[in-house]
Amino acid sequence: MSVIDKIRAKAAADVKHVVLAEGTEPRTVQAAEKIVKLGLAKITLVGAKAEIEAKAAELGVDLTGVSIADPATSEKTASYAEQLFHIREKKGMTLEKATELCLKNTLFYGTMMLKMGDADAMVAGAINTTGDVLHPALFETLRSWRKEEAGRQKVPVYVVMSQKALLGVSNLLPSSLRELARIKGIGDKFLEKYGDTVLEFVREFRAETGADMDFPTPEVAVRPGAGGTKPKRKEREDTRLVTLGLLEEGLTRREIAAERGLSAATIDGHIADLIRRGALEADRFVPEDKIRAITRCLNEHPGEKFALIQENLGSDYSYSEIRFVHSALERGE
Repeated sequence: MSVIDKIRAKAAADVKHVVLAEGTEPRTVQAAEKIVKLGLAKITLVGAKAEIEAKAAELGVDLTGVSIADPATSEKTASYAEQLFHIREKKGMTLEKATELCLKNTLFYGTMMLKMGDADAMVAGAINTTGDVLHPALFETLRSWRKEEAGRQKVPVYVVMSQKALLGVSNLLPSSLRELARIKGIGDKFLEKYGDTVLEFVREFRAETGADMDFPTPEVAVRPGAGGTKPKRKEREDTRLVTLGLLEEGLTRREIAAERGLSAATIDGHIADLIRRGALEADRFVPEDKIRAITRCLNEHPGEKFALIQENLGSDYSYSEIRFVHSALERGE
């Protein structure tokens, strides 16, 4: 059994159910097909069934094995709304408003699937597990504002506000510029340009939902998950799916590194692993003529270090290109 076969066998032995909250988004639909075919997870797309199926047909995507949860027709919507109502009843939530949220906001619907034990994780926006998004309604509001602001300035969304900062604000609900400054990814320029705007969004969210929480210690605010706790294996595995999701959204490797606050080498490592698993193809990143030359050199020098392979090929060939082709060859073993 090859390495990739072992990886797939292990994933198949413990398949998790992941909800893709933006089920009608084209790249999300494409990602769903790939993840299911690789056996990495059980997938449910949330959104209008007819719209999702039409989008899949337009893209040539096979949704066999992919579930669709349409809030407008699902028999579970009523129970989700009732549960949401009970959770927030003391904070002014009404059953009518809870029902509207579950029907019209797929993030809320996905969150209630998790709350009711109908799924293990949720992907929303730049792919975030449920543990990442504590207040999905605020997250969605900030994400929409970020997109509009980026469009106005004609810059990538991460230039306005990084995903890490967006998550930090959504989770920690800062009430002052001082608290906002303690969140990872928030700097002086952001505070000066957008600080008051973001705090107003938070204040409105608190007023509408009754949400309240004590802002955590600086260590927790600046470095979520710090304290020496070793991340679980599932969390380390999921980071590759985050990179895959951002690639499907059209971001470049450099943009993904900036968005996630990771090094370019780390992102390339994710891509190499995804190529090895079959989730990506090497020719997406390496021209065909280079693939042929790298393949020939790797076959002529089996087991050789990539640095020496690069030396043999010349300066026109990058370390990452060699790494990606090597991963593709490993998949074919």
